[in-house]
Amino acid sequence: MFELINFSEIFTTLIGEYYEKYKNNNGSIKKYLLQTRYLSLLSFIYNSCYWSRFNKNPETGKWLPDCITGKYLNEIHLFLVKHNFYRTLYSYVLNIYLRVTNYQTLQDISVDSCFIRNILGTYLSRNPNYYNKPGLKVHAIVDLYRVPISFIVTDCNVSDSVVVKLLIEKAFINIDIMNNHCQTFLADSAYSGFITTEYITSLGLNVIIGRNRQHTKKVLKIKTVNANDLKTYKKRGIVENFFSNFLRVPCLINNYEKSVKSYEGIALFYMASYLAKKVNNIIKIQNDEKSKEEYERQLIRKREDVKRRKLKKYEIARNRKVLIEKEKQERDKSTELIVMRIKRKIRDNIDKSYAKRHYTKSVKAYNKKKITTRGRSKDTSYCKYEDHLVNCMYTYMINDVLTNTYSYKFCSKKLYLIKGGAYCFSDDNIDDQMKLIDINEKIRVYALTFFTI
Repeated sequence: MFELINFSEIFTTLIGEYYEKYKNNNGSIKKYLLQTRYLSLLSFIYNSCYWSRFNKNPETGKWLPDCITGKYLNEIHLFLVKHNFYRTLYSYVLNIYLRVTNYQTLQDISVDSCFIRNILGTYLSRNPNYYNKPGLKVHAIVDLYRVPISFIVTDCNVSDSVVVKLLIEKAFINIDIMNNHCQTFLADSAYSGFITTEYITSLGLNVIIGRNRQHTKKVLKIKTVNANDLKTYKKRGIVENFFSNFLRVPCLINNYEKSVKSYEGIALFYMASYLAKKVNNIIKIQNDEKSKEEYERQLIRKREDVKRRKLKKYEIARNRKVLIEKEKQERDKSTELIVMRIKRKIRDNIDKSYAKRHYTKSVKAYNKKKITTRGRSKDTSYCKYEDHLVNCMYTYMINDVLTNTYSYKFCSKKLYLIKGGAYCFSDDNIDDQMKLIDINEKIRVYALTFFTI
């Protein structure tokens, strides 16, 4: 049985020990109660992104009474950063968390990083992958409950694979705990280099790391992954969940800190307060069997709801696909009837005797040439010939007679539009328009194309 922890008491106890230890280096930090300092830092974490405005009411624009000023709070914060207070605070809460979970969440650990834009930082590089903005890069190793067991902040252009060794060395847990409880190291393709793989495996950890096509060019034998390894690798997404929660805090995503250590201290303080809430939730579930059973039932109901929503979504997509296919068939059938009607009118207006005479004359010349050149055989039957004439005449009538295409300039672009009169595709209009064109000349031209194609 574990008792619920009080994060404010942990904070005030540890900070009191720090002030006692470093009282000669305390400077002008002498005012305000320890609890007030804790509440002010917590207010800054969740309500602001820079120090000078954290104690201002956003609705009224007035300063809050009985509150530490931003400048003085920043002085307190820098003192705590200088003496690594925040790492001690987070390590203390993390040890409680690991005892509560019996170290079972360390079985599979995942690593990743994310870019944090910095506004006022000094001597920072610019990241070309993020519109050349200056900033930092946050690296973290998390367990199965997306709780960081290692956390460092570097320059934004530092490669991910370079800091793996530093992450392991600066972990909040010692190497013995990692060797006894950690089994698999998960990462994306940025960490798949030989040096990183060799170092992680030398620690006694299994590795499952993503690779891209560039990494597999020289691999001669590529096997198919089994279901268990693939299921384990998919757990790597937990570290992405950690960063998604991490970047919801205003002062973490809108970074105005002038030094890397200052930003790291703010991040560790937030992570410690968040982890304390998680620890209390875990303790409540473990201590109360009814709550545990209710939690399991909620998980089952949630899974069933997810399955039900997925099934409903699948059925809606399938019905939509069937409806779209049915509408397409109806539309194609309607279009086919219209095309057949227009082609029938065109066929009726063609001079059959002239087309027949021209066919007889052309097919003789074609057969004679084919014997001479020994070319490939072609179906030159009269039915194919007549269909060719009708199709060519249909294309000509649709694009150049019944409708017209015009071009115009819009800025530097050349655009087009189509213009057609009312009832332009009616049978009477087709008859009238075909009387105005020289059909025999068109037949002669299209006949030549039929025998030359």
